[in-house]
Amino acid sequence: ILRLRPEALFLNLPTRLERHVRKLQEGISYEEFLEDISEDAWLPQPSGAWIKEHEPILKSLTRIGEKMDVYCYQDNETFRERAEYAVKVALLTIRNTIRGKVEVEEWLKVIKHEVELGERSVEREAEYISEHGAGYGRILCISGFEARRIRKHLKDLYDTWIRYLGQPYHFTPLEILGRIMEAQEWVDEKTVRKLVEEHIRFIREYVYYMPFIEAVEKWAEEKLYWMPGRVSDEDKET
Repeated sequence: ILRLRPEALFLNLPTRLERHVRKLQEGISYEEFLEDISEDAWLPQPSGAWIKEHEPILKSLTRIGEKMDVYCYQDNETFRERAEYAVKVALLTIRNTIRGKVEVEEWLKVIKHEVELGERSVEREAEYISEHGAGYGRILCISGFEARRIRKHLKDLYDTWIRYLGQPYHFTPLEILGRIMEAQEWVDEKTVRKLVEEHIRFIREYVYYMPFIEAVEKWAEEKLYWMPGRVSDEDKET
């Protein structure tokens, strides 16, 4: 962000959070910011869980945001629905782990809803960015892998480019299932079962023991062991 020096920074946080982020940019402490959003009954609680991945940027806003305007562009209702989706996935994971059985139809229903939700929200979020980004010479949007869909809506308005960070990256099992469902109407039961079983293993062996970002990094190390420059833990010890 500092190197690119945008005039406006768009964060993938709900628009409802924008006023709180502006206060953070103006100088309140991060602890005060967390207290503010914890008092907002509309936002999912505990707020520390879903805000964690944004923490490095938010904590640095006072320093990096002096010469830029900051916006939150994620659609509010989409944000709430995604929070509900996370709860459904967690409950379904626990239930299937205890029963030792993958409920294929339930997983298909939950993942399909998430895919459709993402497709519906992109247009609204792109509209927000284009409306509030008008007049700036350079804007920067923080995004997940939905960036490629947002770009399609913005490419006629702006000279756009995407830069991926944290590479190499290996999709988590549910991300893989979601992308398959994006690309085709039908997914066979064997594929669903295999990916959900991998998801449960990912949760039990990685997420349970460490922060999510670290868990994803460890997962990528396991899956991308064959890449040049990747060193296994056993090799490190020797």
